[in-house]
Amino acid sequence: MKTFYVLLVVVLVAVGMTACSKDDKTVAGTDENSVGEVRVALGFGKSTETKAITSSTAKPTTAWNKNIKDLMILFVEDGKVKDARKIFSLPTAGDISSQTFTLANIKASAAGKQYTVYVLANSQQGTVKAEKRNGGTWNENSCVGSAITDLLMKLVVNPEFSPTGDAEAGAKGYSEPAEIFVGKTNNVIIADGNPATIIVSLERAVSMMRVRIDQSRSGNYLVG
Repeated sequence: MKTFYVLLVVVLVAVGMTACSKDDKTVAGTDENSVGEVRVALGFGKSTETKAITSSTAKPTTAWNKNIKDLMILFVEDGKVKDARKIFSLPTAGDISSQTFTLANIKASAAGKQYTVYVLANSQQGTVKAEKRNGGTWNENSCVGSAITDLLMKLVVNPEFSPTGDAEAGAKGYSEPAEIFVGKTNNVIIADGNPATIIVSLERAVSMMRVRIDQSRSGNYLVG
């Protein structure tokens, strides 16, 4: 099996195409040598709703306390990450209600520039390797200064996988990746003394595979 990469920017662009421009928020005045404050109202988009049959008892649900294991916010200017923050106090709500985070000391937008703000969920989990195109891993610190197109997510090899039969000879097994959620908003200006408020909706970009097998039926232990 070939090494499989998920190009982060492709996921982000796809989500961005569905983002509503009415949620974009700008404020006047910038100074690239100063810092500012931004309030992020974060919720879930409609694509997070399950499409499973209503009567199914295997129907998955989405909630902050079940699906979100880490959150990172990237502030991208001219295609490069200028600032980034990790949310350490994750929401514990058992639903998908909107949550607000206030981030201080964010690098101000350069004069005449606007941020594109991305919110990533679960990008730092052990079953997804956040890797730069030219090598090395990335997090909220090491991604600063990188082009958004150079931030990749790689599947992690499962050491417990054992090939079976000629068809799987030489094959590699991969761990089930974490659910990846991405949100994006454009045209954000951050300036000292003028807090910005933005609204971002998380969309499920990489979903978990859920399979239910009825082992009570005769022969269901066989595959072939």
